[in-house]
Amino acid sequence: MSPELSEDLTARFAEKFIEYAINYAQEEGSRISFRHEKLAYQFKPNSQVDVRAIDDGRIENEINDKKFQVAVLECKRKISYFTESGKPSISDKVLAQRVGQALAQRRHESKVLLSQDNSITIHAASHFIRFFHFQTTASYMDT
Repeated sequence: MSPELSEDLTARFAEKFIEYAINYAQEEGSRISFRHEKLAYQFKPNSQVDVRAIDDGRIENEINDKKFQVAVLECKRKISYFTESGKPSISDKVLAQRVGQALAQRRHESKVLLSQDNSITIHAASHFIRFFHFQTTASYMDT
């Protein structure tokens, strides 16, 4: 194996961390779980642009036997951007990918979102994890 982590190893590390946090942080009887299978999202805002995204897993909450998506996991195999002070961060390109995914999630018809206007993305790269909250209202999506 190469010295650099693969994206799948990063995803497994993040999944195990999330599963541990879910198992020990939720109340007994809660029905929050991590789903490993990948889900694709797609929408076409106009005839020239096609926005596609595939998540690396998601957190779901089961309410009345129906599963709602709470957050998605997105992984990169390594940290590729650092601030001037040396702190890990994300590049504008990766942030644009996360925004595109949030928009695609909002437009995706078949997945039940816990909130139509809000989405949470968990970005993992190597051992670095960052949480993003995107708010996409219906009026914003109509513009």
